[in-house]
Amino acid sequence: MKIVFLGDSLTYGFGVSRAKVWTKLAENKLQEEYKLNIEIINEGICGDTSGGMLSRFHNSVFLQKPIAVHIMGGGNDFMVGAGIELVKANIMAIAHQAAAKHITPIIGISPDIDKRNVRQDWAQFADFGTVAKELDLY
Repeated sequence: MKIVFLGDSLTYGFGVSRAKVWTKLAENKLQEEYKLNIEIINEGICGDTSGGMLSRFHNSVFLQKPIAVHIMGGGNDFMVGAGIELVKANIMAIAHQAAAKHITPIIGISPDIDKRNVRQDWAQFADFGTVAKELDLY
C-alpha cells in the first residue's frame, strides 16, 4: 500500500537528513510499531508552489498508483505574493484530480511560521509577517 506526500520543502524536509525526514519517520513507525505495510513516497520539492504541485500531479502522484495523497503546500505561494484564492483553487484542483482517480486526498496544513527565526536571506525577499497572516487565514 502506498501513500504519496505531495508538497514543498516542509514535505521534502529541507535541511534534514533523509533518514530523519518526518515522512520517513512516519513510515518507520507504521511499519515497525504498528506492523502496517505502508510505503510513504516523499514528493516534496523545495520552493514548490501549489501551481507546481498541480502541474506535476500526474507524474508525482497518479503514475505511482497510491491509495492516498497527502497534499500540503501554499507557503511559497504566499512568499511570492500569490493570493489565498489561488492557493485554495490549486489545492482543490489537486484534491479533485485525486478523487477522480480513486486516490483519497488528505489535506495537510502547514505549521505556523516562527518569524523570529526566518533565514536572513529569505527575509530579504518576503514579508514573513504577511506570509504568516496568509497562512493563518488559509
